[in-house]
Amino acid sequence: MAGGGQGRVLLDVGAGAPAAHRLERQLDAQVVAEIKAASRGDLTIAGPTLAAEALQLYLVDVVELLWYPALLGGGIPVLSRVCAGI
Repeated sequence: MAGGGQGRVLLDVGAGAPAAHRLERQLDAQVVAEIKAASRGDLTIAGPTLAAEALQLYLVDVVELLWYPALLGGGIPVLSRVCAGI
């Protein structure tokens, strides 16, 4: 991990990570299709920014929201205006 300012950036999943975990630098519909075809289970996308991009690329079959009844700060909207037209 590399630090800078308030945020931290994950640079790799580390040597101890399970084989099922991987890190991609950008969301690519073809790569997701290959991962999905090779997977025996469901794929999970976490985070509103990544989820919005996946929705725009029509990569999402099901949306399940985990809702927490507390809000700290402004945060990023769960379903951003980027997805409004989908």
